[in-house]
Amino acid sequence: TAPADGNVLAVLRYEKLALLPEDATGGIAATVLEKTYMGATLRFACRTATGLVLTADTANAAPQRDLGEGAAVRLAWSADDVVLLGA
Repeated sequence: TAPADGNVLAVLRYEKLALLPEDATGGIAATVLEKTYMGATLRFACRTATGLVLTADTANAAPQRDLGEGAAVRLAWSADDVVLLGA
């Protein structure tokens, strides 16, 4: 249940955040700020239009491998993967 003041913190693991092409349906628009090579995984820091920075881990494979800083993307996740905590 939510706290009496209604404030909650949404928590989502990096690997549960999908990085989609900018023309995909669903999700939210974002811009890639940084891409970090981590062997079999790539980590992307992305900024949404509201200024929120979200981090996504993806497989080191196409098409994500070809994305660079400044690329327009969409970020999506399943509601089942979000954990809400009282703030």
